[in-house]
Amino acid sequence: YVNGKEYKSFDDIKQLTDKTLNIKILVKDFARNTTVKEFILNKDTGEVRELKPHTVTVTMQNGKEMSSKIVSEEDFILPVYKGELEKGYQFDGWEIAGFEGKKDAGYVINLSKDTFIKPVFKKIEEKKEEENKPTFDVSKKKDNPQVNHSQLNESHRKEDLQREDHSQKSDSTKDVNATVPGRNDKN
Repeated sequence: YVNGKEYKSFDDIKQLTDKTLNIKILVKDFARNTTVKEFILNKDTGEVRELKPHTVTVTMQNGKEMSSKIVSEEDFILPVYKGELEKGYQFDGWEIAGFEGKKDAGYVINLSKDTFIKPVFKKIEEKKEEENKPTFDVSKKKDNPQVNHSQLNESHRKEDLQREDHSQKSDSTKDVNATVPGRNDKN
């Protein structure tokens, strides 16, 4: 900007007939960081003097009300809320005078006038715990044939009867000792 007007090249500035030029350079780098510098150029003498940057005041309620001066039009990154929260509420963003809607922490703004920023809170929704109920899909069939439980019961009864039958007979293994390897073996 030269004398309040935006210019894209120095060739356009050379054509200005003003003796003194107020030059403001606004630079955005690859990360979109904005830097502002202001100079005064005296065309007769060629003298260039850097001006003290124009500042604006940002007043913010971040736990307590704080004001700070920042360079006008340079980046201001909204901080994380550090104040206390009322029970049942959570931080929901920042409300900025002159901007529409709320902005999240980390949002970058460029301010050219004094600005007031205040936190916005929202009520925490209580989550109702759902009862854990198992569900079964009866439409899915397994490839394994299903076992008839009445047949199982009948075969178990036969085995039980055979055991009873054997217990009534004389035991031919009465005097036989045998060692069976198993869990209690310490080999």
